[in-house]
Formats: sequence, C-alpha cells, structure tokens
Amino acid sequence: MLCLGAWCKTYARAEEWDKLNAEIAPYHWDDREKLHRDYFYLRGLHEVLLIELTDVLNSFHRTQHSSRYWRILIGPWLLYFTQMLFDRWEMVQYAIENYKIDSSLILDFSPEKFIPHDMVDFRNMYSTDTWNHIIYGQILTRWTSVTSERVKSDDFSSKPTATPLVGLRKYVNMLRNIVTLGVSRCSQLLSRSTDVFFFLTYLPLKQDFLLQLALGQVPSLNLQTSAPRVPPDFDIRKTLSLSTKKHECFEQYIRTSIPEHIPTVYLEGYEALQDVVAKMPWPNKTKSIFTSVGYNADDVFKAWAGLKVEDGTPLVIGQHGGNLGSALWTSSEDHEVAIADRYLTWGWSDDNPKKYPVSALKQIGKSQGVWNPTGHLLLVSSVMPRYSYVMGSFTVAAAQIDSYLEDQYKFVRELNEIIHDKLVVRVYTVDWGWDQVDRWQDEFPSVHIDSGNGSIESLVNGCRLYVATYNATTFLESLSRNIPTIMFWNPKHWELRSSANIYFEKLKNAGIFHESPESAAKKIIEIWDDVQQWWDEPEVQEAREYFCNRFAKIQEKPIENLRKAISTVVSEEQD
Repeated sequence: MLCLGAWCKTYARAEEWDKLNAEIAPYHWDDREKLHRDYFYLRGLHEVLLIELTDVLNSFHRTQHSSRYWRILIGPWLLYFTQMLFDRWEMVQYAIENYKIDSSLILDFSPEKFIPHDMVDFRNMYSTDTWNHIIYGQILTRWTSVTSERVKSDDFSSKPTATPLVGLRKYVNMLRNIVTLGVSRCSQLLSRSTDVFFFLTYLPLKQDFLLQLALGQVPSLNLQTSAPRVPPDFDIRKTLSLSTKKHECFEQYIRTSIPEHIPTVYLEGYEALQDVVAKMPWPNKTKSIFTSVGYNADDVFKAWAGLKVEDGTPLVIGQHGGNLGSALWTSSEDHEVAIADRYLTWGWSDDNPKKYPVSALKQIGKSQGVWNPTGHLLLVSSVMPRYSYVMGSFTVAAAQIDSYLEDQYKFVRELNEIIHDKLVVRVYTVDWGWDQVDRWQDEFPSVHIDSGNGSIESLVNGCRLYVATYNATTFLESLSRNIPTIMFWNPKHWELRSSANIYFEKLKNAGIFHESPESAAKKIIEIWDDVQQWWDEPEVQEAREYFCNRFAKIQEKPIENLRKAISTVVSEEQD
C-alpha cells in the first residue's frame, strides 16, 4: 500500500499504522527549492485565475465589479484552493511516475457535503482527512488511468477550529457578547460619514478606542455576522465554466475544479450575501476602513468592504503576524498588500510605498518587563494542519511539522533535571489531529502541559525564560515586552529574507536566537541560575532593541503615529 507524503498518521493510530505493509511517498515540497519555484509559479497562476473569475462571476451575477472587488471577496479562497490542489496534484503525479499502482480505494461521499458555504466553512474542511481524501480521489479517477474501487460512506465530519467554551467561561463570554452588542448599537447611532470604520483591528480594546478618539470620532464596536448558508445547486454550477482551451495538466484541472468547489456564498448564495450586507448597521459612507484580521475569512465584511473600496474608500490593513516582514516569502503577505491602500507594519518597510511602519499593534499599551527571575521555563509550541494549505517560509505539511516537533523533544532531552522540573509546555490550541498532549506525555510523562486554551498572560508573567520555537508573533511579543527570551528553529524550514538576516544575526550573537535545539538548551543551562544578569548585558539588550525597532517596534506615541498613518492615506487617496 502506498500513502502520499502529505498525509500523516495521527499519534493515536501509530500502533495500527506500524502493522501495515505500507510505504509513504516522499513529499515533493521537502525540496525547499522546488517549494520556492512553485510559489512563484502559483502566484502568477493566481493572478491569471483571478482575472478570469472576475469576468466569469460578473457575467454570472450580472454585475460589473472590478478585479479588486473580487480579489477582496474571493481572493483568500482562490489563493488557498489553488495552492492546495497543486500540492495534491503533484503528489499524485509523483506516485504515478515512481510507483506501480494497481488500484485505489476511494470513499464515495455525497458531493454536496464537501462544497463549503463560505470561507469559515472551507477552513473547517481543508484540514480534515475526509476533504483531502475527496481531492485525491478526484485527481486519481479523473486525471489518471489508475483503477479505482468506490466504497460508499456517509461519514463526513469537520474538526472544529476552536475549543468550545464550558462552565463559567461560557457564561462570562455570553455576558461579554451581550454588553458588546449593546455598546455596538449605541455607538453606531453616533457614527458619521467622516469616521474611519474599525473592524477586527488586532489592537487591545482600550487602544482601539483611544485611536478612534484620536481620530475625532465616537468609539464604535462593529461586530461580526455569519454569512448566509445556501445549499449548492449543481445545475447552476454546470453553467459556470472557465475556459480550458490552450491549457494542459494542472492548469486544466484547476479550471475544471473551481466551479465544482467554489463556496456557495460566492455563487448560489451571492444574492443572499448582498442582502445581509445591505441590512448590516454599517455606514453607507465612511472615510476609510481599518482592519487587521477581517480581510481573510469574514465574507460579510469582505463583501461590504469591496463595495466601499470600489466607491473610492481607502482600505488600511494592519499586520497581524510575526512571520510577515521577515519570512523569505509568504502568500498571505502578498494578498494583504495587494488589497490594501496602506499596509501598516510592525516596524519594517521595503520598496513598496504601501507599506507604512508603525508599532507592534498587538503590544500597544501592554506592560513591560513583567516576569519572574525564579519562575518556570515556558516553551511555546505550535502545529499546523497536516496537509499544506498556504505557501510560505515555514513548515509545510506533515513530515516537516513532525520534524519541528522532534526538535522540541530534542531540546527538552538536553535540559538538566533541575530545569526540566521547571518546564511548562504550552501546546497549540487547535490540535489538527496531531495529538500533541499524548505525544508530549509519552516523551516526558512528568512534564507540565498547558492546553493552550486559556490566556497566556499568567504563564508569561510567571516565567523565568520564554522559549519560542517558530517564526511567528510569539517571540515578538516577549522581546518587545523585554521578557527574557530564547528562540530556536530549523533555518531550512523557516527561511529568512535577506533584509532580515542582519537582525537575526544580532540575536544569534547575543545568544537569543539559535538554529538547533541543542544550542538553545546549552544556552539555557548556562544562564539559568542568573537569567537577569544575562538579560541585562549591554550586548543582549542592544540586540533586542535593534531587532524590535525593525520587527516589533514600541513607539513613545503609538496612537498618534497610528492616527497619522490612517489619516494620511485618506489625503493621499484624495490627491
């Protein structure tokens, strides 16, 4: 039996898996140079498909929206979908070319069960074994000569992307929502057409309100609303087509797959989506729009914002993650900058005039230097879906994530008993089938594990050292708050852009950043008895400040600088 490399056994099934006579095909994107080449190819293909879909959807809905409108609305889905299908396509082609495959078993699911209603629904689907099995099955049966045997199955489930709230937290959350709704409705009555529209800005609530006051407007809360859920209509989908003439192989496959898989909110449910947008208590006219998160999965907001942008309203996007600006490449950054009139970074810039350095948005107003010199060692871990979903300079799919986890186990094995006893491991809140807790407990039965569901603040405030294991927001928060931090990851899986190298090199020379788990553990053993002394060394603080000034800037007047950044984009658009 052959299994494609993008698939990975879950920890719970390891014993059963080991009994099988099976081989896992090498994963094509373990070749990181190929990953980089494919990224450029798919970035270009995404642009071509977006233009084609602009014409197709305008014709279908009898609209005349610009490609920028459709980029805002369907861009995230098209970006993910194109890259995911290419990944699965490449693995099937590799298997066909390198193995003798007699036949394949394919579960026969009802077609309507794998068509998402909206972007949120799609995100719940694409990390599941079921959805990926369907995609692999379609490629095998329609685009190869492999004999397939279909087995009927009605078992379709999407794993939740968040842990349900229970007990007191559930009721506290309900009360908070009621209060928020009341405040939102009151503030909307006082809104004006000259106000900036704030939506999921990533700012702490207090700083969000202070910024709105600085802009001379009454602070408002604009709440999320679910997109309408409209069932797929297969007769309608048959009328939607992208030309496959002059295209071969994958480019023909993706064009035939889009009409079949496009979320219903962009097709059958588009009219219902427009009705929801029209009934939203949001302004008909606004000075500009500012968001840091809403542009991705909130289809109601995207549909509303797309219309406003077409009318000339500037769209301001705030950076929301730490990988942006330092990673060698990332599709997410490409999309965010493409739809924005101004892109607010956490301190970095390049030749793109849209990019405007401000502060680390998430850290504005947070306390500095709160940690415990005799506290615990806090290791912050993460996982990603076992199947690739977006391309960038990070671990991609199962084998690389497995390698990432193994590096963390190597790190812990290198610690001495005293430090080991003080270790707290915070796993990622979404498990995606990795069985993180079981894996950690099997490797280290006595280690203290935090589930990742609660606030990290108390863990950070009580730690002696903060250990970051991946290039994301996590260590930017600790460094910007002057909390002793050790970072380590595999540089072959977390490639840096050339402009970032000098900043990470500074951290490396100061003993903060390491490229192996063994080196990081050795440093911690060296400084454990007096972390304060090491952290206060001039070389260490200079490296931290130099790095933060680029990637996690804390300004003296962050609200005023944000006000200027948002206000000037309006005047520039008018010019």
